[in-house]
Amino acid sequence: MTRMKIYVDYNLLERLVDALEGATLKTAGNDWAEDHGVLPRIWESFLSKKISLITCEADCLAEFINVKPCVIKSYSEVKKHLSGKMLRKFEIFEKLEKGPLKIGPYGDYGWGMVPWGGGEEQHLELLKEIRRVLQRPSPEEPQKDRDARHLMHSAVYGCRFFLTMDYRLIHNFQSPSAKFKQFMETHKFSLAPIRPARFLNELNSLL
Repeated sequence: MTRMKIYVDYNLLERLVDALEGATLKTAGNDWAEDHGVLPRIWESFLSKKISLITCEADCLAEFINVKPCVIKSYSEVKKHLSGKMLRKFEIFEKLEKGPLKIGPYGDYGWGMVPWGGGEEQHLELLKEIRRVLQRPSPEEPQKDRDARHLMHSAVYGCRFFLTMDYRLIHNFQSPSAKFKQFMETHKFSLAPIRPARFLNELNSLL
């Protein structure tokens, strides 16, 4: 039986660290507290192989490099430069399943992991459509495009859900344009951002 594939972006790694370590929430709304509380159960479902949690390897590594951008010179040396909470985030990242980088729209972005020719045209078009839903213009440098890239990879990898605690992002995709829906249907892509508590309800109904 094929396990349900769920996308996890870089931002959720910190939420997982906090939840797994029992961190106390200082200021948070009801949704945030509820989502924080269910993350350990979702993580356990992954460890017990009930679901698959996947992320884009290169996109996450690029964000880890931001910790010491002038020091870290290759993806292979990222971990040795991390400590404390950043190291714990990386250790969670290591356990996730990793998907390949599917696009290469920027000069040195991807550090050798970019697909030949820069990627498929439909993937680049998907990225543009996602930017429109997020109401963000085409960025001048890679880091400003990370949310859109993670969403694009979720769709390209064929993930059932995109797990996130970015509620504004979820709101953006609740009523996408007819043009976006048509593009997704034409190319047989699916993209469903979902908060952890609602995902756990979906998971419990399916298992």
